[in-house]
Amino acid sequence: MSSDAVLTALHTVLTDLSAAEADVPAIARNQTLDDAFEALAGGSLSYGNMVDGDLERITEALGVPDGQFELRQFALLELIVKAATDEARRAALGTILAKVHAALEASTGNVATWEITGLDRLGQATDGDPEASGYTVEITCEFVSDVPY
Repeated sequence: MSSDAVLTALHTVLTDLSAAEADVPAIARNQTLDDAFEALAGGSLSYGNMVDGDLERITEALGVPDGQFELRQFALLELIVKAATDEARRAALGTILAKVHAALEASTGNVATWEITGLDRLGQATDGDPEASGYTVEITCEFVSDVPY
C-alpha cells in the first residue's frame, strides 16, 4: 500500500462518516480556504477539508527480498463551523471531532494505526465573520509498504 492509497483510504473513511452523520460536513480533499469561505457564505453551517500531508520513513526491513518499509503518513483535517455563539461553535466542533475519532478507531483496515495526533483550535475562520471558527486536526497513519512512498 502506497502513501497515496493510505490517503485515499483515509478520505474514504471521512467521506463515509459525513454521508452517515448529518452533523458531519462533507469532506473535500486538498481544497483551499477560499472554498470554505464560499461554502459558508452560501449558507452552509460547516465545512470540512482533508489536506494530504508529509510522508516519513520510520524504518526499512532488512533481509526481505522485495523490501518492506514502515511509513508514517500525515494529513490535516480542516473543520469550520458557523453558529451564533462560541458555545454552539465549540459544541458543533466537539461533536464532529468525536465522530471522526470514533470512525478512525473503527476503520483500521490494512493500516496499522489511524489516530489524531494534533489539534489546533482556530479563532475566527474569517476576519469578516465572527460567527465562524474551526479546528485543524492532524491525523497520522502508520503502515507497512513494499514501496518507500
